[in-house]
Amino acid sequence: MIFKDNNEIGRDLFRIWLLLSSTILVVACSQTVQTPTPVPPSPTPEPTLAPTATATVVPTITPTLAPTNTPRPTAQIRFDWDPAAVRPSDSDDVTAIMDDISGEDGILSGYGNEQGVTIQYDPTLITVEEIQEMLRRIGHPVVLIDE
Repeated sequence: MIFKDNNEIGRDLFRIWLLLSSTILVVACSQTVQTPTPVPPSPTPEPTLAPTATATVVPTITPTLAPTNTPRPTAQIRFDWDPAAVRPSDSDDVTAIMDDISGEDGILSGYGNEQGVTIQYDPTLITVEEIQEMLRRIGHPVVLIDE
């Protein structure tokens, strides 16, 4: 028969593909891969630094991690309410003010009364001036008292 049906053509194409694939696989596997021969490292002389006018020595700083159980640094500051501003009427108002700023980075705790407020803070995260500005921004300006 001169003409082939689709099944016969499909089988013939599959056989050709199978033959080519296996040939490629055999050729690829039979080739040896040449790996370069490792060359032992030659000893390098120790570098010496000769003092010159243009030589600059830069120290290497290796960061070290602090132990996780190290207590956080704390400081305490006492402020009086600004006499030119409205003062809180009692300690409950001061507690509400502390609730307003307790979420800020560096503020740990605080207490006070109608005369002033004492704030415990982390000096690595916030400064006294930033605390004063924060209180001023929320409507409760303070002045630093000299102790």
